Amino acid sequence: TGRPTRLTGSLQDITERHEADARLAASEQRHRRIVETSAQGIVMVAADGIIAFANARIAALLGTTPAAIVGRRFREFIEPDQLAAIDERRARRVPGVTDTYDIRLARDGGDSVLAEITAMPLRDAGGESEGTLLMISDVTLRRQAEEARARLAAIVESSRDAIASWTREGIVQTWNSAAERMYGYSAAEMIGQGIATIVPAERVSSHLGSVEATLRGDVVAVETVRRRKDGTIVDVSLTYSPVLDRDGQVSAVSSIARDISAQKRLEASLRDAEAQLRHAQKMEAIGALAGGIAHDFNNLLSVMLSSAGLIEDALDAQDPIVEDARAIREAAERAATLTRQLLAFSRRQVLEPRVVNLDKTIGGMEKVLRRLLGERIQLVIVPSRAANVVI
Repeated sequence: TGRPTRLTGSLQDITERHEADARLAASEQRHRRIVETSAQGIVMVAADGIIAFANARIAALLGTTPAAIVGRRFREFIEPDQLAAIDERRARRVPGVTDTYDIRLARDGGDSVLAEITAMPLRDAGGESEGTLLMISDVTLRRQAEEARARLAAIVESSRDAIASWTREGIVQTWNSAAERMYGYSAAEMIGQGIATIVPAERVSSHLGSVEATLRGDVVAVETVRRRKDGTIVDVSLTYSPVLDRDGQVSAVSSIARDISAQKRLEASLRDAEAQLRHAQKMEAIGALAGGIAHDFNNLLSVMLSSAGLIEDALDAQDPIVEDARAIREAAERAATLTRQLLAFSRRQVLEPRVVNLDKTIGGMEKVLRRLLGERIQLVIVPSRAANVVI
């Protein structure tokens, strides 16, 4: 219209608001990056059980994508045989309290993964429930390692051999049940104490030598002795082995000990039996030699006896030579008695059952036996007072 027009308006400084929005956007971006790059799977489950958010880690854990997870119920990913246990646990859960448990989740492809889940309740500003935040970790390998360690511990604990370990300084760290039985010390008594407690004073030097070799990385096997709590000594077959840390350095020493006391007693018995066998073989050889000599000597004595008898018969009773011939005959008869004893000792005498007096027969062999046995063995003959017997 050609007339002047006046415009009015107002200005408002929104710099701070823009800066706040930028900071909020940056914070949200940082939080999103943290959630997306987290080593744990993160799932937000709404109050109705529908998954509202899933990060890349849980998607990788389940073998799928976040988009394929969102909108589904979390129960769909739980192995069917565990649903009843999960429902029972949820029924006992205290509202508003964080809960942690293990559960096996089904992966796309048919296999499964053992997961540790921490469930944290989510609430809005008014205190109303918005659902649950799940922090999920793959613990398959960790649980397998824990089970392997548990099995190993069970094997060590159930072993019949005494198994112990101690630090480089000799302080006991582990002590199994067999060690308690063998040495008499309980685990509570020995853990924290020096391993030298069970080492006799005279074996400390050899023990330290074995430990030094083990700390250099060697495996040392020895037979030695150890002292029980009651002071008695036990023979053991002992193996020292190095215990390595994560860097491959020897950090401790372990030992496996087996009670060989019964074996040592058996070995001693065998040595005694072998000595007795050698002695018996020696006596058998002596007997064989004595029998051979006695047999030949008996033939000579037969000639002497016959000749002495003929001389006695041929001479007059008053002839002084008769006494000499009689002496020869009597000496030959005594010698013949000795040869019969030697033959009996060697078991080469022909058996002719006859009535004999045991005391008289044994007494007649005393001198021969004493010479055979020697001075180191004392021969004691006890009268039997037995009647005559037929042998």
